[in-house]
Amino acid sequence: MSQSDRQGTVTQDADRYRNLLEASQRLGAKLSHGELHEAIYQEASQVVSAPGFYLSLYDQGRDLARVVYRAEHGHGREVDVPFRGSDSAVITSQKPSVVSDVTPDAFLQALNEDVPDPATSAIIAPLIHNGRVLGVICAQSYDDEAYSDSELKVLAGIGIVAAVAIYNSQQLADLDRRRREAEQLEEIGRALTGKLNPDQVVSLVISAVSDVLDVDGVAIWLKDPRKVGMFSVADSGGEIVLPIGLDRVGARWRATRPARRAERARDAGQPSQL
Repeated sequence: MSQSDRQGTVTQDADRYRNLLEASQRLGAKLSHGELHEAIYQEASQVVSAPGFYLSLYDQGRDLARVVYRAEHGHGREVDVPFRGSDSAVITSQKPSVVSDVTPDAFLQALNEDVPDPATSAIIAPLIHNGRVLGVICAQSYDDEAYSDSELKVLAGIGIVAAVAIYNSQQLADLDRRRREAEQLEEIGRALTGKLNPDQVVSLVISAVSDVLDVDGVAIWLKDPRKVGMFSVADSGGEIVLPIGLDRVGARWRATRPARRAERARDAGQPSQL
């Protein structure tokens, strides 16, 4: 390698590290999930060609990955495209990969079903934090064999920075969720020990559960003191609402046998084994 070539390599490496440092600073800001996804795309598109791009997040416990952000020709948007994480070679191997000459049934093609000219080559890098895969980022091209190992290395560097930002964002979101849960539990505790009537307590519990859990509906079933093992809807809320009392046939359901045994044992003052 000539001196000029070596100098050129040093300059490229210096530019690469400077870009990564700047990306780390920008992604380290307190951003919402949507803003962070957009920022990751912007940082990646500045250092590699990315006519197409997607970012996916991975839940290892459920082997569930979701494409949460996608861009085509500079226009990005939040999406929700689930797929099995173990179907991704990059997730299972935890190694970046160059993809060339994508076949019609390949995953990149599937992500671009609504695009007239789907991507035909790509570079994909895992998002790894403390040995755990958080997801992947992928830059795509509509030309065959558009990427080299050098560009893959750059994207992998962005992936390292992005993984830290995503992990921190998830931790902050988890802390915020726990704070809200604690506040709601404290409020429910005050309500239960206060002078609220039962209807107010039920309404407060429904509101609290709706705030802290990602659910489509909440219902509270209360035991009918007149009939053993029988319950009915006292109140509900959310997008899926159960009518109070439902109807005479469907409003009540019989408790399971273990539950009825527990009730009888409790009424008799005896310990129960469920």
